Amino acid sequence: MRLQHPTYSKPPIVEVALEVRFDGPWREEDKERLQDRFGVTYTGKPQRVPHFGNNPVALDTTLLPSDDGSRFVGIAARLLTIHALEPYPGWKEFKEQASDAINVYVRTLTPIGICGLGIRYLDRIVLPAKTVLLRQYFTCIPRRPRDLQALHGAHVILKSEESGLKSFLTVACDKDDEGPCVLYDISLERDFTPSVPINNWQAISDDLHTRQRDIFEDSITEKTRGLFV
Repeated sequence: MRLQHPTYSKPPIVEVALEVRFDGPWREEDKERLQDRFGVTYTGKPQRVPHFGNNPVALDTTLLPSDDGSRFVGIAARLLTIHALEPYPGWKEFKEQASDAINVYVRTLTPIGICGLGIRYLDRIVLPAKTVLLRQYFTCIPRRPRDLQALHGAHVILKSEESGLKSFLTVACDKDDEGPCVLYDISLERDFTPSVPINNWQAISDDLHTRQRDIFEDSITEKTRGLFV
């Protein structure tokens, strides 16, 4: 049984992304076809960037932003990514954005199925200026050695892989103009061999979304939750 999680009035989410890897043929002209179709909704200036995800080889990806820059999609060979920036629109609204984008991809290229799907949440958590112990806010931060009591930063990476599910939690602690700041990067992905029907994406993404929320809530404390209300 899934745990019930609180609803925050000030969620720390700065970006949410969904990555869909498709099974099917790919031709060089397909990216241009997709760019033309997506350009109707995502009217900002296209950007070419390398996309690694959790893979060692970068894909040549074109990012297409919305006019106001709050949303964008990324297209590469057999790959579609959907992004929304802060303020977080909520999971339901983000899924609607993802559904529209996946429908455009499927209508344009008619892929066979889905061979992988991933979700990523990037959070920025600003702590009180007089924060002394990060472990008062985060359960995944290790205890500081005696000779590092003046530590101002930390970088923690946790990885897990089981039954086709890969989970990654990266925590980076530093300071910015607002005070102590923690960046939380949670990503989960599933691979499918053979590929699964495309209409399975919603159930798979719902499961990954719930799992990432479980990881987030299990790795923070009541002190941290108090920052989001």
